[in-house]
Amino acid sequence: MLIRKMCGMNLFLDEEKVTPRQTILDNVSLFTEKIPDKISKIVINHGHELLSKLG
Repeated sequence: MLIRKMCGMNLFLDEEKVTPRQTILDNVSLFTEKIPDKISKIVINHGHELLSKLG
């Protein structure tokens, strides 16, 4: 959902709203190489927290 939000896209897949192509291109250009690493670290940390609570 974060990536959809960064791209200027509706989070709830509202088919009535059309996001202009230029908006998507502009926002995707802001996506740096560091962002996927940050996302992965956040997801892994939350997964570890969940596992520690379960077991």
